[in-house]
Amino acid sequence: WVPGAGTRVFLPGEHVLPDGPRRGILINLADMRLYYFPGPPGVVETCPIGTGRLAWNTPHGATRIVRKQLHPTWYVPASILKERPDQKPVVPPGPDNPLGDYALYLGWRGFLIHDTNEPDSVGRQASHGCVHLYPADIRALFPLVDVGTPVTVVYQEAKIGRRAGVLLLEAHPSRAQADQIEDRGSFTPARLPGLARRLKSAAGAQASSIDWRLVERTVIERRGVPVPILKSDRAILASG
Repeated sequence: WVPGAGTRVFLPGEHVLPDGPRRGILINLADMRLYYFPGPPGVVETCPIGTGRLAWNTPHGATRIVRKQLHPTWYVPASILKERPDQKPVVPPGPDNPLGDYALYLGWRGFLIHDTNEPDSVGRQASHGCVHLYPADIRALFPLVDVGTPVTVVYQEAKIGRRAGVLLLEAHPSRAQADQIEDRGSFTPARLPGLARRLKSAAGAQASSIDWRLVERTVIERRGVPVPILKSDRAILASG
C-alpha cells in the first residue's frame, strides 16, 4: 500500500466537517480524522488517525475523556493475550509500549486515544479499536484536552458542507473498501444510499444545479477531497 518512488501524491488542505457537535473532540472513522473544537466559534484543529481493524471496530457514539496519562503503562486486555500467547501482560513505558508517551482514556472501557510506536498505523484500520495519532499530533493535543472533554465518534463516508457559499461533497472509502485498498491497492465502487436526498436538501433552491454526473464520479472515486458539485459554483470558481 506504500506508494512507490515517483508516485504523484495529492494532499488535500481542506476538509468538510462531519455532522456532529462542535465542541470537544469529534472523530469520523470513515475519513480517519480527529477534529478538536477548543471553544472559540469557528475554530477547529484536525489531524489524521488510525482506527480499529476488522473485528476490532472502534465504537460509535458519545463518551468523554475520563483520564489522561503521560508515559502510560499498557495492561494488555485478555482478548489480545489470547491472540498473542507470547505477549507480556504488562508493558511499562518505553519504546516497546504501543500506547506511546501520551494516552487519553475514554469512558468506553478499554478504548483510548493515544500515541503510537507504529506511526504507519495512522491512516489505516490497524488497531485493536483504539484511536492512534502521530506522536507530534498527540503531543500537541494532550495539554489542550481536559478530563471531562466530550468525545463523539461518528461514521460518515460522505460529508456535505459549504465554504464561502460553495456546496461541497467529500466522499471516503467504506470500511470494506479500505480493507480492499490494503489488500490489493484498489476497491470495488459502491453507492451511498440516501445521498441524493441529502444533497437536494443541502442545495435547497439550487438543487436543479447539482451536477449528478460529478456526484457519481466523486462517489465512485472516493478520493477524500472536497468537490464543488453545483454547476453554478464551478462556473464562479473557474472565473476566478
